Amino acid sequence: MSEKVLRVVATGDMFITRRIAEDGYEGFEELSDCIKEHDVKFSNLEMTFHNQEGYPAAVSGGTWAMMEPEALDDVKRFGFNLYNTANNHSGDYGQEGVLATIRHLKERDMVFSGTGRNLAEASKACYLETRKARVALISVSSSFHEAARAGGQSHELVGRPGLNPLRFQTRYHVDQAHYEMAQELVKVTKVNAMKEFSIKNGYSNPFEEGTLPFGSAGTFC
Repeated sequence: MSEKVLRVVATGDMFITRRIAEDGYEGFEELSDCIKEHDVKFSNLEMTFHNQEGYPAAVSGGTWAMMEPEALDDVKRFGFNLYNTANNHSGDYGQEGVLATIRHLKERDMVFSGTGRNLAEASKACYLETRKARVALISVSSSFHEAARAGGQSHELVGRPGLNPLRFQTRYHVDQAHYEMAQELVKVTKVNAMKEFSIKNGYSNPFEEGTLPFGSAGTFC
């Protein structure tokens, strides 16, 4: 039996701001041919695709990234067949923009993961069928505004459209001298005032022993 080798090509952020000419451009065919030589052809869709079907969010991923849905047809011309949609621009146009982008992707039978109508959909795997193997992709993002996170659905609440978030904590391990400096800064700036008030009134748990949060910037320990 001959050995089956699955060939994968993966690219980074695909930030498209204009359509590709009908007859391509110099070097397009060579690039497309290189991509199409592989079985799995992945790219991160660093853009929302819709026709003003969402409202600009109060906070963007750096700029409000939107492109007309027909640009997805240009993406397919390159030969890509697997996509991530969870990134810092997923929520640039709110929940409406998320849903519109998903709709335009599905209309073109594009295989993607990372966003959904709720957290269950956003966090599930998508599957790409190739001649050599079945490939699963779970997509997450660690860089996003809180409003872009997908929300879980329950019997009481409808889920919130958004991206699949990677939850993490930032901790700074410092020596005793710098820890005491941080304590003084916290005292002077009152950066933890709201959290301390919440703890005092029983709405939040006390700080973990041996740690010192510094607002939203991270925790010293």
